[in-house]
Amino acid sequence: MNDALYLYYLHLDDHAYLWWCDREGAVQSSGINFIQDLPYFLVLLLCLQRFNTDNWGVISAIQRPETTAGPHFISIPSTPSVDVTFDPDNKLRGHYGIVGRGTRAFIAKSESTDPRPGKTTLDKVELVLKTYWPEASRSREDEIIGKAMVIGESNPHVKGHIPDLICSYDFVEHSTGIIRNYLKVPSKGPRVFRVMLSRRMYPITELVGDEFWKVFWECFRCKCPSHCYYLFLNLRWY
Repeated sequence: MNDALYLYYLHLDDHAYLWWCDREGAVQSSGINFIQDLPYFLVLLLCLQRFNTDNWGVISAIQRPETTAGPHFISIPSTPSVDVTFDPDNKLRGHYGIVGRGTRAFIAKSESTDPRPGKTTLDKVELVLKTYWPEASRSREDEIIGKAMVIGESNPHVKGHIPDLICSYDFVEHSTGIIRNYLKVPSKGPRVFRVMLSRRMYPITELVGDEFWKVFWECFRCKCPSHCYYLFLNLRWY
């Protein structure tokens, strides 16, 4: 679930190749003749034996049940930290593929204290955990939401119509640029593993009649800098 990479071993005749595939793309090694260059091949195997879970692309911040299927756990660094449990099978949005953002959204629960000033516990709040791999050079969503909140202080059409983001964190130790820096391989744009915890919102398509048109009109008037166009399926309400 959102693991950082996939390491493939491929051999053609007497040559072995390694493929490193992550959210930025693939990196292929040159071929090793494991008959003529057996010592080098053994050194490679010894190096792979010393990989820890993070080296293999397993995101150690996400703790999984060891035996049976069940809820996963992640602690989001904040002040204070926010402990979140979620079921990977109970997702609001999935993704199929090994490159790109890989956005997934899960229904989540937490009994931690809201890290924002003046907030209380999160145990009775409907939560959504979003995990994805954005390009590190792009503007962060929490920064965009922060700017929208500033606009909302003087614009009544924006105030109260902004996603309720609780916390966000980048696990930079899983950046796709690390391996490319080591190998001196040009990067198309490093991606980092990011998690966002927010209050759950519902599609406005669940509303009918006057309630639907009221919420739709409020979305239309809320012209935040975070969106320059309207995608109907993205219009949501609390």
